[in-house]
Amino acid sequence: ETSLLQSFYDARSIPNLSFSLCLTREGGSLTVGGTRQTTTTQKQQQREYEYSLEEPVRYTPIARDHGWYALTVERVLLDSVCLAGCDNRTVEDDRILQGFHSGKGTILDSGTTDTYLPQAISERFTQVWTELTHGLPFSNKRRNKYTYAEYMRLPSVSFHFTNNVTITVDPESYMERIGFLGEE
Repeated sequence: ETSLLQSFYDARSIPNLSFSLCLTREGGSLTVGGTRQTTTTQKQQQREYEYSLEEPVRYTPIARDHGWYALTVERVLLDSVCLAGCDNRTVEDDRILQGFHSGKGTILDSGTTDTYLPQAISERFTQVWTELTHGLPFSNKRRNKYTYAEYMRLPSVSFHFTNNVTITVDPESYMERIGFLGEE
């Protein structure tokens, strides 16, 4: 099958068969064909300066050819605590990473708001979550409610992929704010 990206590449409209998504609360961007090229026209000098403040596109290879964007997870952290892929690898590390690579693998899908972690990381995730949040409850089976002070203690989750590509998910991106109890 030919995708729109493949069609652009085949028509030599883009230099590379690649794309990047950057999504934020303020909007986002889709870049196809590689990084933005620098320009020298006066009208674009301001844009060039703004673009220079952005990180360049980083690439991580597709791990499997099954129609989804499956990536290789190399490390997972909760704040700065390593959950899998740690420097001092253990049998448990390997078991957890295998959970990310089994089945269809870890799929990056921009078309859903849900994120699922493999069962293999559940026990370690819950243990470290409890330590970092000083005992705040966590459940994927029921809605979690936190005060503002508790919310401020929630950790970020970082996924490290091949080629030093990292996606960090901060609490405001994995928790839905309905209003805070005792908001300051």
